[in-house]
Amino acid sequence: MSSNYSPTDVAIEEHIMELLDELKLSYTSNPLLVGVSGGPDSMALLLALNNIKAKSCIEIHVAHLNHGLRGMESDEDTLFVQEISNELDLPLTVEHSDPNFYERMNGMSLEEAAREIRYSFLHKVANVIRASAVILGHTADDQVETVLMNIIRGTSLTGLTGMSQVSNWKPADTAEPIKVVR
Repeated sequence: MSSNYSPTDVAIEEHIMELLDELKLSYTSNPLLVGVSGGPDSMALLLALNNIKAKSCIEIHVAHLNHGLRGMESDEDTLFVQEISNELDLPLTVEHSDPNFYERMNGMSLEEAAREIRYSFLHKVANVIRASAVILGHTADDQVETVLMNIIRGTSLTGLTGMSQVSNWKPADTAEPIKVVR
């Protein structure tokens, strides 16, 4: 444990462990796929899960998708995720995508295109490694953004709740959903 380890870190790990126990993901023989962007939310999640891994039977596989939307910064995020995964001795799957092309081909916003590509990537990797679930880190700002986007699109009361902590998601072209834990 580093000297920068705080009581908040312990509380976060305890919360994650309780959720994994509740979802029966703590002692599964299949790995948990962790979507890591390189940002603070997904990095905190990855580090917490890695600490939990030492105390439980979970296995972790890291997935990183580089949309290339921020040029060199996107590439730097990819290198950062690769470095951390190597330091933690965790398996990693990295892919690059072009949401601009997907956006044009499907007549949707760039944000929607990037999200669809990201979830399709996570779905594919989860199936390849036979993951029990996909684990994602989100901030309170992400939750607010989701609610606002739902309001703009026109939503029912359900859309005002934002992202669910646990949901099933599947690309339109597949039959099997994956469990997504946020």
